[in-house]
Amino acid sequence: MTRTITGVLIFTLLMGCWPGSSRLIITGLVKSQPCGAGDSKLVWPEKPGAASYTFSLTSELLDEIVFDTVVATNSLPLAVTPLYTLLEQHHLRRLMGRWSVFANGDTIVNAQVIRLERPICIEDYRNPFRELVKAVQGTSDPAAQQLLVDDFLATDPPAPFTDDAGSDTLDAYAAFYLFQDSSRVPPILSGSAYGWGTDEGLAPRLNRLGQTTLYYYETTYELSARLEYKYIIENEEWILDPRNPAHSTGGFGFNSELRMPGYAAPPEIAPADSAHRGRLTQFSLDSRIYNNRRTISVYLPLGYSEDDAAYPVFWFLDGQDFLNFAQPGNILDNTIGQGKCRPLVAVFIPNVEREREYYANNDEFRRFLLEEVRPVIIDSFNVATDREMNAVGGVSWSAQASLEIATNLPDIFGKAMCMSTAGRPPDWYPDPGMPLQLYFDWGTYEALGNSQHMRRYGAYFGASHEVWERSFFEGHNWSNWRGHIDDVLSWFFPTD
Repeated sequence: MTRTITGVLIFTLLMGCWPGSSRLIITGLVKSQPCGAGDSKLVWPEKPGAASYTFSLTSELLDEIVFDTVVATNSLPLAVTPLYTLLEQHHLRRLMGRWSVFANGDTIVNAQVIRLERPICIEDYRNPFRELVKAVQGTSDPAAQQLLVDDFLATDPPAPFTDDAGSDTLDAYAAFYLFQDSSRVPPILSGSAYGWGTDEGLAPRLNRLGQTTLYYYETTYELSARLEYKYIIENEEWILDPRNPAHSTGGFGFNSELRMPGYAAPPEIAPADSAHRGRLTQFSLDSRIYNNRRTISVYLPLGYSEDDAAYPVFWFLDGQDFLNFAQPGNILDNTIGQGKCRPLVAVFIPNVEREREYYANNDEFRRFLLEEVRPVIIDSFNVATDREMNAVGGVSWSAQASLEIATNLPDIFGKAMCMSTAGRPPDWYPDPGMPLQLYFDWGTYEALGNSQHMRRYGAYFGASHEVWERSFFEGHNWSNWRGHIDDVLSWFFPTD
């Protein structure tokens, strides 16, 4: 069997790696096409104000893909050194490469997207799960069918079973499977990809494989997707996938986690080396505005001193949930310790009545922040008070509250992190009258209305403010949000 892989390659340009050069990190999405003749061609599309390059190259499929010298349309010779290698037996796990690019000592700028136009052929591709399905469907003997399933299980396959070279689309293959008594109702697969639906109208039901005890569901997701899910048994009992050890947790408990082959877990959530660890201190705050008490947590970076220059401040709303589910201490330790952002103080403000504080009465919460929380932080810690050194951030409703705070108090908070911003439309917020630095992201597997709503913020605020917006093939959950906090820290408070 001949399998042909093509892909759209997206690359990021990192500046300043060494004098007169730039470094390209290229990742690809794969799909199947008929093999064709001719050289491979990489096209760098033209953007306003940027040079346009066309890369022509040849490739040989041996134990690695070798890209020969390429020449740009403006006659600048480019030397390309590939570091990408296929795995053994030509089993393509991911179309991924790393190139160091030189253009006569000049740095190439505004790199965006290149496209692989001619396919690369991969021989003898095998998908064990699909082979199992085909084999079971090829015999009518129930005992033989069950033996095939038992033999497959004896190989201890991962659950769900995924493969990034077995799809006929830009997505990658995934097969969910569950073993249960055949007398029971086939289970429902619910989760991020299906709006956490509870019936067949919203979520798929697994199919029984022949006359065996295996129930399965085949589908495709994006190569870098990370999705959370559970099975619904007998239409009422929600369970984790018993064969999948990967779990995520959030405000609603544990979910099973599907990580597609191109997904990269955020390394910064792991504990930092002891030489880079800051510390967390806490104090109780009695609020006269809300007539309640809450515990405020404050992160102080390694080496924090009252004698240093004042530290930037990041004010996290939903503070207790950040501490419980996002590992912000590890993220801060690693991001600061690796020199990716300046040492800073982080303030974690928990909510007591979430809807009241973040949605129903924003004026009241602003007063609480300005009159009761901020003065204590300023009096107790060595923190900066100028707007460029103060960022506020949150997720979902607290993202809305963060944007509301920044647009109403731009002279105090010059930056806002808004992840999966829920609630009001962009034009509801006031004109701050001065430029803000705004970060927006969302998951493409959030509820359809939410993701469409969230896409509007960047376009609306981008005309007058410095905006960075991104989307990820994930859902509305903490394991999504925590994976991008380090990027926000580096963007808001860079070291240079």
